[in-house]
Amino acid sequence: MQTIEKNGWIFEIRDSGEAVLTECERGAPILTLPGWVDGHPLTGVEYDVFDHAGTVEAFQTEANHPALTAVNGVLFDKSRQRLLRYPMDRRGEEYIVPAGTREIAFGAFAGARELKRVTLPEGVTAIEGRAFADCPALTKVQLPGSIASFGHEVFSGSPLLRDVDVPEGHPFLSREGCFLVDRKESILLCCLPGGGETALTAPEDLRFVDEYAFHGCVKLQKIHFHHGLRSLGRYAFYHCSALKTVELPANLRSIGTRAFSGCTELRSLYIPESVTSIEYKAFNNCDKLVLQVDKGSYADRYCRQFGFPCRHRVQWPWMRS
Repeated sequence: MQTIEKNGWIFEIRDSGEAVLTECERGAPILTLPGWVDGHPLTGVEYDVFDHAGTVEAFQTEANHPALTAVNGVLFDKSRQRLLRYPMDRRGEEYIVPAGTREIAFGAFAGARELKRVTLPEGVTAIEGRAFADCPALTKVQLPGSIASFGHEVFSGSPLLRDVDVPEGHPFLSREGCFLVDRKESILLCCLPGGGETALTAPEDLRFVDEYAFHGCVKLQKIHFHHGLRSLGRYAFYHCSALKTVELPANLRSIGTRAFSGCTELRSLYIPESVTSIEYKAFNNCDKLVLQVDKGSYADRYCRQFGFPCRHRVQWPWMRS
């Protein structure tokens, strides 16, 4: 893939002939995005491209830009229907997304430092992954009833978030206590960490826990899952440093990559005999953890293969089916 460097900015030229900004060195607080890069139209930016660009308070675009526009310093596509990037250092605690917006792009608000409250207008149909990830001050997001698509890790790593308003009667999204749930697909999308709960029981009738669902829940110590859960997604409990007790149900099938990575206080965890998949480094940096497993189970073989500490669970006659 062709790359072009100009004044510390690096652009990738896609097969379509369009340019995408992928790296940006430290610059002025107001960044002006060019319309063309050596004859290639600039059509997008990578979501994390401004992480090392210093203070970014606003975007602006060159006159007659072919694909992008800035609305009050926030970057949109030319049609103003797709919000691409909110400046990480934009001043102000609240942002009301303009009417007419239809999509919130991947990582659009990620890392916004001062932002506390966001309201999305009716008409927004899609929120892509990591849209509000790693926002240190974010406490509230107002969702519209028009949401039809909701990505992975949307609120991952936003430690103060405690209020996500979902309109009553939404066709698939449900707010249940501190949990946001996709009831159509039976997915626990996330646990809102801002409430600071230490002990929780997950909603019933869930089949999946999404990626990074509990990321940021640094006070959580205990969680119970009901019968029916089939899969823990990758990084599900990533860096839940206070977590001590997890009660997994008998029908669990799989545990994703680094699902418990960084759970430094987790000392004992029973892996049900039903589990047939434990992915890469599921228990990475769990230095105090000893798994409780059934002799001859997949988890038992996993521990022997990778040298992970475990103990065989004692089953008394009345415990056997």
